[in-house]
Amino acid sequence: MDYYTILAVPILIATLWHFTANLSRTSHPNFTNKSIVLLIAHPDDEAMFFSPTLLALTAPNSGNHVKILCLSNGNADGLGKTRQQELIASGEILGLRSRDDILVLDSPDFVDGMKTLWEVDK
Repeated sequence: MDYYTILAVPILIATLWHFTANLSRTSHPNFTNKSIVLLIAHPDDEAMFFSPTLLALTAPNSGNHVKILCLSNGNADGLGKTRQQELIASGEILGLRSRDDILVLDSPDFVDGMKTLWEVDK
């Protein structure tokens, strides 16, 4: 490699990093003073997949009111009530305003389990 290539590569990398860093700051929507519902399949999804999003949406200065709708209580191993309580505790830690902002559907139409087959005709 010649001298100019060795100098150009770090400058190019720094320039591209700066461009993409600024682009990502301006390209995302700004949610403030909104009512937002996060739909999840079962307890623990809020923590495993959406923690950063929930923390941003529930920041005190955002003015957002976030709720979680969970389609199952996660009772695959008989731990549905425990997992439901863990979801409520997790929601409070992640900034939801109250326990009432979490709704868990405990419906036979959405039974949780790796071997559970749902009816196709419903």
